Amino acid sequence: MKLKLFYLHGFLSVPNSSKGRILERVCREEGWDFEAPDLNRPPLESEALIESLVAARPAPVVFVGSSMGGYWAGRWANRTGGLAVLLNPCLDPWNFIAGKTGRQQIFGTDRFFDVKPEFADDLRRLAEGVDPVPKRPERTLLMVGTADDVIDWRRTLLQLPRVRTLVSAGDGHRLFRFESNLAELRLWVRSRAARLG
Repeated sequence: MKLKLFYLHGFLSVPNSSKGRILERVCREEGWDFEAPDLNRPPLESEALIESLVAARPAPVVFVGSSMGGYWAGRWANRTGGLAVLLNPCLDPWNFIAGKTGRQQIFGTDRFFDVKPEFADDLRRLAEGVDPVPKRPERTLLMVGTADDVIDWRRTLLQLPRVRTLVSAGDGHRLFRFESNLAELRLWVRSRAARLG
């Protein structure tokens, strides 16, 4: 069965961000299916959307999550037994969201999203049901930038102590040098996906 890769973007980002476009190209070259849902919606709606997309496409699945997308990727890897690739992940977004409420502009667009205080509670409740921290280290790949000014990469390493980790020295939250790690990302996904069958 052909691999399916879901790209789950970060808070106020978009599916066709630079990382999303790069991953779509990689999937084309590898012959993998690609899907990148727009998660600029309330958490419970995002959960329902991802659930419907995953239900329509059984494993083998890899969830690539950037920033807050890492929360979704970790949860769904735990739920399905799929692979998780976490890019500067925010695994406790309820703490982050609390300071970002109100009308917010979606990066690189003229769209706005109303971030409500209750989103933090919804994210926490979802995490209580299914932990966003992946439980299978051998099925998790982590990529962090050491100059991330949004998420403390050292804390992330403590949250995910036994996973394969690619450290991009001096790289920021958006991982501008993401492409330099693509060869290893491809190899890791290929080898792990073959075991999922």
